[in-house]
Amino acid sequence: MGDERRVPAAVLAVAAIALAGCGSSSSGPAPLAARLVTAGGQHRVVLSRESAARIGLRTAPAKRAAGRGRLVAIPYSALIYTAGGKTFTYVQTAPLTFMHVPVHVADLTSRQALLSTGPAPGAIVVTVGGEELHGTETGIQEPE
Repeated sequence: MGDERRVPAAVLAVAAIALAGCGSSSSGPAPLAARLVTAGGQHRVVLSRESAARIGLRTAPAKRAAGRGRLVAIPYSALIYTAGGKTFTYVQTAPLTFMHVPVHVADLTSRQALLSTGPAPGAIVVTVGGEELHGTETGIQEPE
């Protein structure tokens, strides 16, 4: 029984030593291959395909909220809150191109934000990766 305990312990010790050398480099991950474009006073974030894949970018269409008048429904995950409490989302304006759009939230469910102002039904909103787009837009994430 004593030998059975020593084998797993020895394996764990060897694995720990091997993994100790596999830590991330001090330089961290490469910045997003993105650029900020300003046209007509509007900022747009343009990503490379590789950056979109790296951040796991996902999108979904905004939809008319059934039975809720003129409200538009977007996935709750598409909402981004600023430090000052304002809400917005990113809307796709062209392939791999996204624009910050302020929204007014009229109601929330566990899965949706119902908007009284913001993107129109059919607009494509970012559901995963919006924080990285915001970082690029605000300079928190330095674009390449």
